[in-house]
Amino acid sequence: MALNKVGHFVLGMVVKANPDRDAYLTYIGGTDQLAVLPKDCADGPYRVNDKFHASIKSTDGEYLVLSQRSGHFLRRACELILGPLIADQRITLDAVATVKRADFAKIALSSPSGEDPIRLALPVFRDEFHKYSRLHPSLVRYSETMEAFARQALVPAPIDEVIRVECFRPERCVQVWVKPQAMPRFLGIKGMNVSVASRLIGHKIELRAYREGQSDAPIHLGRTA
Repeated sequence: MALNKVGHFVLGMVVKANPDRDAYLTYIGGTDQLAVLPKDCADGPYRVNDKFHASIKSTDGEYLVLSQRSGHFLRRACELILGPLIADQRITLDAVATVKRADFAKIALSSPSGEDPIRLALPVFRDEFHKYSRLHPSLVRYSETMEAFARQALVPAPIDEVIRVECFRPERCVQVWVKPQAMPRFLGIKGMNVSVASRLIGHKIELRAYREGQSDAPIHLGRTA
């Protein structure tokens, strides 16, 4: 079976761990096709004979390139996990995101039925997500307004510590003003929380420390790319 479509969801097995290189050499399950899983696209370290799920990131070059961090992969894994809830129109999967070196992914959900999407999805994710990925799933409530979505995307930071949010749509930028003492929690370790939140909403997030009467420079710029 030939695979040549970006986004195709596959099961792989490591055949060479290549400790001195930046990628694992793998077979795609059910085929004799070789592929590479770049280590910065993997959800953690692997050894020879380890099996994993991934999606095809690129078909250019000698080998297929796989990823466990692409939107294609995360969306497909979440669709498999949430399939019955999506089919019953109780949950909508609105956005997914992670970045290189993050140990978590953010997953934005809403509920057409008006139920709490996090309460509905959390038990399923606790049981099923680890079958597809070693990333930690962080569930987020989706909002159609960018200001509200940006707040929610920064969870688990304490959103009651947000003072105000301003969206600049032409620049695809959202400024989020937070209490100074809460800034580390909004940033996350090595700025990962704000970086993944930026990717999730598709806008750069500028975190700013709020001090009455002052206009501070941004503490951190979340990247969308």
